[in-house]
Amino acid sequence: NHTGQIIAFTGRALKTSDKAKYLNSPETPIFKKGNLFYGLWETNRYIMTEQNVIIVEGQTDFLKLYQKGITNIIATSGTAFTDKQATLINRKTNKAYVLYDGDTAGKIAATKAGYILLKVGIDVKIIEIPKGSNEKPMDPDEWAEQEEIKLLKKKIAEGLNVIDFHFKYYQDIK
Repeated sequence: NHTGQIIAFTGRALKTSDKAKYLNSPETPIFKKGNLFYGLWETNRYIMTEQNVIIVEGQTDFLKLYQKGITNIIATSGTAFTDKQATLINRKTNKAYVLYDGDTAGKIAATKAGYILLKVGIDVKIIEIPKGSNEKPMDPDEWAEQEEIKLLKKKIAEGLNVIDFHFKYYQDIK
């Protein structure tokens, strides 16, 4: 949770053929995924200092980018994004970058999260992740492995506003 206490567990599938990519603890009175962010207890001070936050889907995305030196980051632990999460971000900063997976599901989820963030008054940009060498959409953790930190930060800063992103990827998102 936001104070660093363990309130749930999560695991990641090792095989691409596994049914779910992540398996989380069930929701309980103290663990409601839509009220929390993975990593916030560690990155809160960086978010406040940098006056912006980078939001990723998964814990692996969070960890790879954090290890690479991007410390103003949090993870939603899935594609769902809630009004409560947007309000929590708004208490810390008024600028957010949504860095979800580059596949269609990631684009749809990023667009929805972007609109929720706009609704609470946050200036939000959605980051376009380049395709991999195999021309398949990458996840942020894959991108972090392949890209220099300087170029990652530059690409994040060049994110598109929600409306432009939505129009650019309308065929994928509709």
